[in-house]
Amino acid sequence: MKKSLFYLTFTVLLISSTFAHSQIKTEYFTNQKEFERVLRLPKDFKPIETTILPNFDLTKLINEDKRNSNGNRPFRFGKGFNLNIEVHNGDWKEVNDGRIWSIEFFSKGAKSINFVFENLQLIEGAELYAFNDTGTVVYGPVTHLDNKETGVFLTDLVQGERVTIYIHEPNLDNKRSSLIIKKVVHGYKGIGKMTNGSPGASENCNNNIECFPVWDLHSDAVV
Repeated sequence: MKKSLFYLTFTVLLISSTFAHSQIKTEYFTNQKEFERVLRLPKDFKPIETTILPNFDLTKLINEDKRNSNGNRPFRFGKGFNLNIEVHNGDWKEVNDGRIWSIEFFSKGAKSINFVFENLQLIEGAELYAFNDTGTVVYGPVTHLDNKETGVFLTDLVQGERVTIYIHEPNLDNKRSSLIIKKVVHGYKGIGKMTNGSPGASENCNNNIECFPVWDLHSDAVV
């Protein structure tokens, strides 16, 4: 039963990370100048902290995938790590037009990294991004318009083994964004645009999981 739930979780992650981000842009760049134009990063920006994800037995997972490839097991693309990182309790840095919070995640050998958030409540004017250290992929902005009643939110897959979550928000009296990073997924298989090598060539016509009741059970299963 535990193994079945494990596979179900990653199927939901795959479905949800494909559907739930469909109204938020993931942009691909070929040089750092374009990357910097999208983000309002300070010139001396460095992530406030870095979290290194644990090593795991990749060979074991791949062998399991091979054994289950001819059965009815859902597709598994990554290894998830449960966390409980609260933005509210983090170190914020004051800047001229507000304040920023950031955290970098490093998972050696990852083809991609994506996130599951809980209690996502961004204040008006706040912007959340996820981007890799090479400046080739930027996901966002996520804004207060993307807040969910459940607070649960799944990001797109960001290519690379080093990915930063970055939040910029205005200074508003007694108003602060909240967010808990509950799961980080090390993608060890390429899917969609990472498989065919052409950014944006697939998965552009998917539906938002929040808009289709048929997916309610699957989206709830993530929690």
